[in-house]
Amino acid sequence: DFWQCRRDDKVYLNMKMPQPQTQRNGFTIYRIDGYYMLNAERINFELQVKSMVHDFWSEIEHEVVYKNPEYVVNDQFYRQMLGAIRENLDVVDKQLEIMYTEISYESQNTRIGMDEKSFKVFISSSVNELVNAKMKGSLGFATDFKKCSATIAHYIYLNDFINNRADPGQKLLDYIQMLDYYNDVQIDFTNELDLGGSYESSDPFCDILGKYLASQINTNFIWHVFFVILLQLGQGTNMEDFDSFVHFIRTLLIQPGWFAARFAGYPEPQKTNLKKKLVEILAEALIEIGGIEIVYEDRLLTIMKEFRSFVEKVEKDNPEYADLKKVMRRMEKGLYHNITILFR
Repeated sequence: DFWQCRRDDKVYLNMKMPQPQTQRNGFTIYRIDGYYMLNAERINFELQVKSMVHDFWSEIEHEVVYKNPEYVVNDQFYRQMLGAIRENLDVVDKQLEIMYTEISYESQNTRIGMDEKSFKVFISSSVNELVNAKMKGSLGFATDFKKCSATIAHYIYLNDFINNRADPGQKLLDYIQMLDYYNDVQIDFTNELDLGGSYESSDPFCDILGKYLASQINTNFIWHVFFVILLQLGQGTNMEDFDSFVHFIRTLLIQPGWFAARFAGYPEPQKTNLKKKLVEILAEALIEIGGIEIVYEDRLLTIMKEFRSFVEKVEKDNPEYADLKKVMRRMEKGLYHNITILFR
């Protein structure tokens, strides 16, 4: 049962011992029996594998058990106390492990000094704190804006750090300075937002969804708060930032590369018209739902998966355009139903 060490042929370890081992005190430990050959004499030893926290507990136990003559008198009391100490130290050990893992993960810097997750959490938290403070100052109350803040953080990350060629480090500093600036100035949620004109887009999805959102900006309270913050943090005009956000939603729901490859075997005019119809139905379904939850990150992911699954199934079941033409109306109703039912 003993295995010889490659680096030192005098060292042997019993690698077949079941782990962990149970100690006399009832707690478990990772312990391996071994021996060392010195001048033909076998010197036995025991290898214990434990954390620094558990080593600290062993020192406590040693002091109490072996150096306290009253231990036998209060045996049950000491056992309970030692058990409580051990449990608390196990909690500390787990907390230290979590902290170490998190710190190690965060230290793997990306090119902007932090990874995607930590950056979005930072921006989301900052935006949420800003909204709560400014709403209380402007309206006298605050609303739950955490999921909206997460969406805005995701938008900022993709729009200004992934798709923008500007220096990411400088961009991050710009946002930190901007957030600090808005912490010191008033944001009024009672004034109407002006986009600077009527919204129009050559993309059918963006045109339908964008016109709906534009109609809600000054009539729906939560949409108003959302776009007040979004446009305040934007880098362009209100219309430019609004259009950028609508295209951001489209990109999340309809990945360009994936969608471009769909229905490759269909004739060109029919393929273009079909794709146009599919994105129009998706936009109309979102309008039917209507609430702010359609831009929550988790909901966007759910919608994207459903849309993708539906389109791929339609493509698989109808290899020829003539096949699809027979069930076109049913397909349109099916997609509309599948998206809207996600929110019921």
